[in-house]
Amino acid sequence: MYDTLIFLHVLAGFFLGAGVVTYSAFVLGSPVNRTTRLVAEIGVRVATGLVSFALLAYLVAVWAMTTKPT
Repeated sequence: MYDTLIFLHVLAGFFLGAGVVTYSAFVLGSPVNRTTRLVAEIGVRVATGLVSFALLAYLVAVWAMTTKPT
């Protein structure tokens, strides 16, 4: 489970970094076409989804560790 969470965090970090770099290029005056904007939006959405999933998995793991077995 730990390795899966690390992998998801690294993957999310990559997608988030790629999205930030692409959006920064847009802000700094790079030519914007439909394809590059679509790639940036998909990267940010995938990163957001992966981070949300990893956070939910982490919270479930913490809950499971803190509850008493019956």
